[in-house]
Amino acid sequence: MQECSDANHHKTPSPTGPLAGKTFVLTGALSSLSRAEAHQRIEAAGGTVRNCVSRKTTHLVAGFNPGSKLDKARSLGLAILDEDGLLKCLGPRPI
Repeated sequence: MQECSDANHHKTPSPTGPLAGKTFVLTGALSSLSRAEAHQRIEAAGGTVRNCVSRKTTHLVAGFNPGSKLDKARSLGLAILDEDGLLKCLGPRPI
């Protein structure tokens, strides 16, 4: 029988930063960020990124040719940002 140790369990730290407590969904193409970079920067600023729009989503980032996620976000009354709006929320790029 194997014993459990705390070394095998990782606790996720509480998010901090300007986007703490906010959940984002990305849709469409972004011109100045790759999707992976946008995802990483949102998480680094304390936000969460999901793939699907739901009632738990707080913001939709709509790039070029956004698709049906934009319609769903509008129907739920979510905050909708364009790429410039996201960049303003994120602040300057980390060095």
